[in-house]
Amino acid sequence: FDHTLMTKVSPTDLANQLVATNQVVSDACGISPVLMRPCGGAKTDAGMNIAGAISMPAIVWSVDTLDWKTRDASQTIQTVLEKVKDGDIILMHDLYDATGDASETIIPELVKRGFQLVTVSELSSYRGGMIPGKSYSQFRLVKTNAACQLSRWGSWQAAFFICSQCLAGEQEESRHHNDSSNLLFSVRSSEKAG
Repeated sequence: FDHTLMTKVSPTDLANQLVATNQVVSDACGISPVLMRPCGGAKTDAGMNIAGAISMPAIVWSVDTLDWKTRDASQTIQTVLEKVKDGDIILMHDLYDATGDASETIIPELVKRGFQLVTVSELSSYRGGMIPGKSYSQFRLVKTNAACQLSRWGSWQAAFFICSQCLAGEQEESRHHNDSSNLLFSVRSSEKAG
């Protein structure tokens, strides 16, 4: 509500801040927030317990552009394009003109590389969800033995595969991942799964 660091307020004050912020947002647009971002990324165990008590996961970031500090579009572009990986959350602040200018280059380039820009909630839903009171800075694809969800890279495009033999429990996971005859389907990161 007041852009106060979680580390600088009592749990009661933090709870009041979160409730007040959620109410203001709900009053303004009719939708209550389901996620929170700790100011400055600063967290405490007590603060995360408060977020959990009101059913909110905390979202931080894996790529910090430092756009608030540099206010330099070319530096923001370079930081993102050099560091970004599948599942990253990129911190940028839309109140700076330089950030808006950087976005005009970053977004088309990420799409060209095969990235799909989604909300944090969408990204989380594709990668296993979130737990209230926990903090998330990225959502990397995780291999699972049951479905052989693999990340294959080529031209910065991720393809996710489900292997029919692993699904049926017929093979050890590591024995047949490169055998394309086992694939039931694949989805490229730039396509919507449906």
